[in-house]
Amino acid sequence: MEYSCGSIGRCFFVRLDHNEDILEELKKLAARENIRQAWICCLGAVKKAEIVTGPQETRIPPDPMWHSVFEGHELVGIGNITFKDDEPAIHLHGSFGRADKTRIGCLRKDAEVFLTVECMVIEFSGPEIKRAHNSDLDIDTLRFI
Repeated sequence: MEYSCGSIGRCFFVRLDHNEDILEELKKLAARENIRQAWICCLGAVKKAEIVTGPQETRIPPDPMWHSVFEGHELVGIGNITFKDDEPAIHLHGSFGRADKTRIGCLRKDAEVFLTVECMVIEFSGPEIKRAHNSDLDIDTLRFI
């Protein structure tokens, strides 16, 4: 285990509007406001999204299982903002529900808002945290600088 201690910085309340892309808009916010590391909580709905729901088999390197979410699905999400190669990196997991079906996964692309998504972004200050490739696991993980 590695860890770092810091302090809570600025807090942003964000409203994402119909048809906006959740991941792209959060990246824009991080770049515009120079948010280097933060925690994200989201709730609202998505029209469509591409998510990863786990590996095909529990082995390294992982072979992700991709699933499409389409039609209106409720969303509750939690994640973080870090930087990778001087670009904002969003790592956001969510629960996506419609009627009596629910999927939980990592939001990867095409995260299109249905109606609205509300996010709270809580910035952390202190030691720098970055996202970098971990060659032992063949995934990106946090690095404490």
